[in-house]
Amino acid sequence: MKCTILHDLPGRLRVHLCCGRMSLSQADVLEYYLLAVDGVRSVKVYDRTQDAVVLYEAERGNILRALAQFSFAKAEAMELVPEHTSRALNREFEDKLAITVMRRCISNLFLPAPITTALVGVTRLTRPQAHWNAVMTRLRLTPAKSARGAMMGIERVASPEVDGMRKDRGR
Repeated sequence: MKCTILHDLPGRLRVHLCCGRMSLSQADVLEYYLLAVDGVRSVKVYDRTQDAVVLYEAERGNILRALAQFSFAKAEAMELVPEHTSRALNREFEDKLAITVMRRCISNLFLPAPITTALVGVTRLTRPQAHWNAVMTRLRLTPAKSARGAMMGIERVASPEVDGMRKDRGR
């Protein structure tokens, strides 16, 4: 694969791969291919910029030869990548976080506080999140000064009723 050396220190090499776009699976293939090369300590692949940082202990020429011989088709045929990697999950989390922050900034900038509050209430009503608030209480059946001491436990925070959920104790 054709690549450009962006930065070179003894034991560290940063390269840019001259390919169009790099998918998440291609980034995983490159990472595990380079980790399989003798003398490579660690590899970090940046799929958005098509860059790779290689920390190595072998000769620089061996690493450059491995990069020159690399192709995605051959490396995928070697089956070095495990079935599940964390790259796709991390990307999904980053995207959700970015969208949430952008939505929050835009709503705070352009919407007045009462409308923003109403939107948050509608969102929580339509898509409720599981919030567990454990409340520590004493067991009511035992006296305050029993021989075994005070008994502690977790009491339910909400109880079902005919007209919906009502808070018992706690927050």
